[in-house]
Amino acid sequence: EFIDLIQGTDGFPAKPDPTCLLMVMESLGAVGDAIMVGDRVEDILAARAAGIDSIGIANSFHGTQALKFAGAVHVFDSFLDFVNSKEIRNLLID
Repeated sequence: EFIDLIQGTDGFPAKPDPTCLLMVMESLGAVGDAIMVGDRVEDILAARAAGIDSIGIANSFHGTQALKFAGAVHVFDSFLDFVNSKEIRNLLID
């Protein structure tokens, strides 16, 4: 009930190419109205190339500074911090 679509990269370039994100947004009818949440610089760069904002999760391969430098509008230390953040809960409720 929580997942609307799962999209792989078979047949087209992987991130930071924005094709995957653009395909997902088009499939969901959300072109330009999305936020990318990712833990890699490539996720953030793909979001920028797709024309959307991104949120970084810095508990994986890339750290806070690298995700911010790539263009993340906000970076959380962990996915749990992201899920529990007041800003995100308000965004999801609105």
